Amino acid sequence: MSQLLLRAQSQNIMKRKSSGDVPSLLDRVTGESDSWKERERRYIYSGEPRTTPGYVIRPNRKATRRKVSTFTIILMLFGFAVSIVVYIGNIIEVDRLAIEVHQLRTIHSKIVDANEALKAEINRKSSLERIAKTATEELGLRYSTVPPILIDVGRDQFERFGKR
Repeated sequence: MSQLLLRAQSQNIMKRKSSGDVPSLLDRVTGESDSWKERERRYIYSGEPRTTPGYVIRPNRKATRRKVSTFTIILMLFGFAVSIVVYIGNIIEVDRLAIEVHQLRTIHSKIVDANEALKAEINRKSSLERIAKTATEELGLRYSTVPPILIDVGRDQFERFGKR
């Protein structure tokens, strides 16, 4: 019975919506008539809404669901927090590596300086003047007074020594 009543009311509402006259519609759109104030009073919470003949009571809009759920928002915030933590961890790691690189470069420059000092010492100790001085003073060697003799080796002598 109640379903029949609801169906009849909805058909009645549809008839009223489609049977509106043009001047009343224009008055409603432009707001020039005072009847719109009467219609708006029906929304005041003082009991049953008033019904005026020829006017259809508009039902409230149905509640719309959120397009983004609370779980999605929390998940996005959690992901954002994790990405911030990872980013800050990356910055800390880069700073630590920069300090380590600086320390390694300092050690490298010390090693290069030590190598240069050793090369300079090798050059100083292998100089002909120093070796001659050490040989004459400490070892008792002396310079030769006889000039060196040139020995000529022919090809046949070279081959003969090569076979032995």
